[in-house]
Amino acid sequence: MFARPGFYGDFEHLGGRSLNAPLLVTASYNPRRELGWTFALSFNSFARNPVLPVVGVRWQFAPDWTLGVGFPRTGVTWQSTPDLALRADVSFQGGSYRLTRAPAARPALGRTLVDYREVRAGAGLDFKLAAAATLSLDAGWVADRRFDYHERDYRLDGDAAAYVKLACSARF
Repeated sequence: MFARPGFYGDFEHLGGRSLNAPLLVTASYNPRRELGWTFALSFNSFARNPVLPVVGVRWQFAPDWTLGVGFPRTGVTWQSTPDLALRADVSFQGGSYRLTRAPAARPALGRTLVDYREVRAGAGLDFKLAAAATLSLDAGWVADRRFDYHERDYRLDGDAAAYVKLACSARF
């Protein structure tokens, strides 16, 4: 189980109405070391669809190659060295937020909830800096971007665009 409590809004009013705690409940089945299944339910009270199923399979089909198929990510990883992994994937990203301010061109979209989603295709690398620290670089193309103001029955489709992400993560 994984919860992400916080303020999901535009920071105009940090009150109880923008407080949310999306929750992911997972179960895994690993019949072999190189094969694993994940089943999950995502709960988000701000979303148009507050409960979403998540399913995936991870298969290490060769010593240095792993295939992951499922929602929200499908891709392949090559562990080229013990410290360097190269990836290519297609992923779904997004979230749900409470807005106070409306976009300038649409004043009727203020004081509502919005679901944001992107469909991305890209490549990346993970470089192990230390036993518990990793540097990641990703680049690719956002093929679809959508903002769904579901309480106002309005959807805004964004243009396709390139993306780059640099991140450092550490485990404690």
